Amino acid sequence: MSVAQKSTGEASARKVKPVVVVQKSGASKTGGLDSGFMIEKTNGAVAYRALYTSDRTGRIEIIRHGINAAAFRELASNMGLQQKELLNALRISQATVSRKISDRKPLSASDSEKVLGVATLIGQVESMLAESSAGEGFDAAEWVGRWLSQPHRALGGKAPLSYLDTNEGVSLVADLLARQQSGAYS
Repeated sequence: MSVAQKSTGEASARKVKPVVVVQKSGASKTGGLDSGFMIEKTNGAVAYRALYTSDRTGRIEIIRHGINAAAFRELASNMGLQQKELLNALRISQATVSRKISDRKPLSASDSEKVLGVATLIGQVESMLAESSAGEGFDAAEWVGRWLSQPHRALGGKAPLSYLDTNEGVSLVADLLARQQSGAYS
């Protein structure tokens, strides 16, 4: 079942034209697991920017049905973060993710929302780079992983990673990213 489809029409930071197609059941191209929604890849790259620019109702539908637990592992890997580090930040149990993967079950709506929130932050950075024409060869997912781990003065010296366990925290981090783009980040 296709829930959202969006073509960016431009090359992403990974030099592909990503399309987000979220599917339920065994037709997934990213892991082949039977349950839960996954974000398909084009030429091996996850379409974070297309996810970020997709409409909110599509993202809500993804959250309600659950993201395939294997997508979490791919997200952490793309960001250059240890799974345990990202799990701790999102307050998701490693045992839960492992069990969901082996049982071929999607993450809960709450956990799916957290994972989707992080993925949209990567899409936000990719979108900012596309606007500035500075994204050629830039790995936004890896950059976001490093940036989230560093303390920021605007957050009282805390790392943005420590705010990703709530929707308000993700919104705060997204605002900080936007302010950094404009140069007003302190």
